[in-house]
Amino acid sequence: MLSLSTLLVALLAVGCGSRARFEVVRPALLDASQVGNTFSVQPFNGVDPNAAYQVQTMLQQRIANSLNPSIRLLAAGGGIIVTGDVMDFSYREDFSTAQATCSRSVQYTDANGRQQTRTENYPCVQTTRWGNASASVRFVVMVANSGQVVFDRTYQDALQSSTTATNGSPGPIDGRGMLESMITSFVGQFARVILPWPDTVEVAFTDCGGADGCGQAFDLVRAGNLQGAEQVYTQILGPYDDASAQLNPEDADIVSKTLFNRGVIRAYTGSYELGMQDLQRAIAIRPSEQQWHEELAQIEQLAAEQEALASQMGQAMAQAQGGSAIQQVQ
Repeated sequence: MLSLSTLLVALLAVGCGSRARFEVVRPALLDASQVGNTFSVQPFNGVDPNAAYQVQTMLQQRIANSLNPSIRLLAAGGGIIVTGDVMDFSYREDFSTAQATCSRSVQYTDANGRQQTRTENYPCVQTTRWGNASASVRFVVMVANSGQVVFDRTYQDALQSSTTATNGSPGPIDGRGMLESMITSFVGQFARVILPWPDTVEVAFTDCGGADGCGQAFDLVRAGNLQGAEQVYTQILGPYDDASAQLNPEDADIVSKTLFNRGVIRAYTGSYELGMQDLQRAIAIRPSEQQWHEELAQIEQLAAEQEALASQMGQAMAQAQGGSAIQQVQ
């Protein structure tokens, strides 16, 4: 799988620690290297042929321009097959009217012959045009040589927009644009399953409890060297790198905060399991740190999805190998 690379880091001082915002390239959740990192996109079906073709085309473009240069798009014969259905692509408009009191400026000539302006109220009707768009797209990922489905998920959303006019007809709403924005979003969300994807991350790193070397590690983060920062955090931990080491209460602050920093770094370099272990150890020492719990929850979700896909992929490959062995015997 493609390793993460840091593209940009911007820093802001925050209290006794430092907040880092950096752009990373996260690895795809599905490891397709076992089938040569080759993909084919089959035609999408659904309620709107134009939308189905648009989804297919956007996916092909994303695969062809993947951040992982080893990934290849094939017209046919890819190791991974992507297909699906546009299940909903609907738009409707409703109108509502309301009696209201409006005001306007009226010019008049006063008793001295001078032009004046006054505000007067008058009854009016306000009409609102409501545009309601809803869309859902199903994406299916299969291993070509076994036909086994390793991913099947439907993305759905709904948007509403409105225009209003007084004593007239409300302006038009770009309903098609609303629908297309949703399917573009769906393709982007799904692409994270099969392709590496850029992400902007902002994390409040700790000061490692004032430990020597923490500033050096943060400078490495600032320089985009996350692997180097991880090594420095490991050096700061010293014997506490071993989870079985007995914790001296006097070291609790240094150890917990350094574990948090290293856990975040590990997670954003694709080592979800190691990152979770560090964060779990940090939280066990300082359970009241809400941010740490939030970081752990995000990493656990990504790790769970990656593990589920890896399991499905393993089953598919085993099935394909079993089928191949049967054919050879026959």
